[in-house]
Amino acid sequence: SGYIDPIVDPLQLWPTLTTDEQWDKAVELCKLDEEKAKKSQAIQNDWHASWVEHLIRIAKPGKVIAIENGAESLCTNPEDWGGVDKSWWNEAITTYQWDVDPDSLYIEDEVPKGNWQDTRYHVSIRKNKP
Repeated sequence: SGYIDPIVDPLQLWPTLTTDEQWDKAVELCKLDEEKAKKSQAIQNDWHASWVEHLIRIAKPGKVIAIENGAESLCTNPEDWGGVDKSWWNEAITTYQWDVDPDSLYIEDEVPKGNWQDTRYHVSIRKNKP
């Protein structure tokens, strides 16, 4: 299992800004430039996929892979740090041709605690058996 840190500035548009300033700019990008926001999210998606692929690679056949505390994209939830939307996971299994059982995909929302993490979610998938 694991947590996947998001890329703060996938397009490297603001390399001299602080991390917090980059997040603010990325949220603005969602409102001001849909094309760049989509490109930025595509890079974020590929980044997440690469880490999931490593988890799948090292998991034994038939075992569960869990990703904890996932965040939705900045354009979906500008209050969090950015990540991938819940809907992405089902698409990603096919897009990235992961060696997992698509029917095993399970997404569960974080239990509300009254803080910024209330919009987070957890994912589990099972690696295929040979």
